[in-house]
This record gives sequence, C-alpha cells and structure tokens, in this order.
Amino acid sequence: MDILLEDHKQLLLSLLANKVDFILIGGYAVIHYGYERTTSDMDIWLMPDNNNKERLIKALNEFGIIEEDLKILNTIDFSEVFVFSIGEQPNKIDFLTKVQGLNYETANAKKIFFPLKDKKVPIIQYHHLLQIKMIAGRTQDKADVEILQKINQFRENKW
Repeated sequence: MDILLEDHKQLLLSLLANKVDFILIGGYAVIHYGYERTTSDMDIWLMPDNNNKERLIKALNEFGIIEEDLKILNTIDFSEVFVFSIGEQPNKIDFLTKVQGLNYETANAKKIFFPLKDKKVPIIQYHHLLQIKMIAGRTQDKADVEILQKINQFRENKW
C-alpha cells in the first residue's frame, strides 16, 4: 500500500518485528478496498491481551517513543476497553483494544494481508470493515460503506 505515510510504515514494521498481534482498520482499510480518499490517522486494533501489550510497548520504544512516555501503558489492563493515540495529524496513530460490534478473535480469523517491504501487514476483512463502519454510524463511516458497496457492486458486475 503505497499511500502509507513513512511514519506509519515504520510503525507497522516495528509492530511486525516485535510480533504484536494487530489488525489495520479505519481509513487505510477503506482505501485498501478501493475507495481512494484521505485519512487523518492510522487505526490499529490490538489483540486485547496483556502479553500483547508488552510486545506493543517494546515496538513503540523501538519506534522512538521514550520509555517515560510508555510507563502509563504498564498500568493498563489490555483485556479491557482502552484507546490511546500517538502523534499529530496526519501522522497520528490510534490504538484500540476493542471495536464495537465485532470481537477480535472473529476478525483475526478472517483478516487478510497486504505487502509492506518483505512483510505482510494484517488488515480487516472487507465484510468485517463494513460491519464495524455501519455500527459506528458516523457520517464518514456511512459514506465509506456506501462508496465501498458501490465499488464492490461495480467489480462484481464487471466480471
């Protein structure tokens, strides 16, 4: 996915190198499925597990976040709902441990991958993306679903 900002690429590579269990969702997933639009951030859905949290902390430290700024994460129970962000737009990155309307295990079982350098980045499956977008119900989410469904219908009719 060539549209990724350099900071976003570097973070994804750090997550993969540290074996963080995650799925890319949000605007980049929408773009991946054919709706060429801008996004103001990158959304990362983390497996809600405290062992995964430890790997995430290591990855963020290697990415350049200083240990002092990561101390708060040590106090958080990742099996509970938790959302946090790093950076400023457009380099902002949102991390979530829960997504409304879909559990991580289900999404993880159906995730797909896109190449980044010599790695494979996990991204949410198309129908799961539509599902979480419809449940979120924000104006942008509704627009994303409508456009993605039109793109998908066009592709199906074309063949």
